[in-house]
Amino acid sequence: MSGHDSYSVTAECFAFMTQELGRLAEGRIMIALEGGYNLVSLSQACEMCIRSLLGEQITHLPARSLKCAPNNFAVKAIEECITIHRKYWQFAHYLNHISLSVYDAVKRDQEEVDTITALASLSMHHPNNYNQNRLSNGQLLQNRT
Repeated sequence: MSGHDSYSVTAECFAFMTQELGRLAEGRIMIALEGGYNLVSLSQACEMCIRSLLGEQITHLPARSLKCAPNNFAVKAIEECITIHRKYWQFAHYLNHISLSVYDAVKRDQEEVDTITALASLSMHHPNNYNQNRLSNGQLLQNRT
């Protein structure tokens, strides 16, 4: 399905975007039908978006779609939208991966989680663990006698 000369979006991609936007907007979402030129692809996209709105999880997207970087014009439009609405959208400061493919954004998020987890595990010092180690070594008991 294509609209703008440089866009090519499947019905599943429209549904996936609807699902993700609904998640970010905590379910407060409205869709307006702008019109269309290909009634078959338009009806398929509408069906998939309605399925998404009704709670059906959209999990199957072609690998090609997941690895494809977003269109530069779309990224610029989204960045302008975020700039305008940042004061209303509390989640907007988390939107730092919009120029990445879904695959690359998920990969980067996982790398960040792994890094934070590793750093947290290195820097965690829990007093109970310290006392327990001292107990197992007999140090605490020796100090009491």
